[in-house]
Amino acid sequence: MERRRLWVMWWAGFLATIAFVHLVRLLLGVSVTIGALQVPLWWSGVAVPVAGSLSLWLVRRARGVGD
Repeated sequence: MERRRLWVMWWAGFLATIAFVHLVRLLLGVSVTIGALQVPLWWSGVAVPVAGSLSLWLVRRARGVGD
């Protein structure tokens, strides 16, 4: 596998992991606090479809589908 396609697949896996973690956060209702900032749960609702879509797009691009 060429190096460029390998990196695209790595990024796709990273984004899929982000989507999965945010989905689990949504389902379990886990609160996240960074410093003094309480991160709203709806941010995960936005992150799941965005990260998931980007991940699927990168996988399709790496496989050469739709070129």
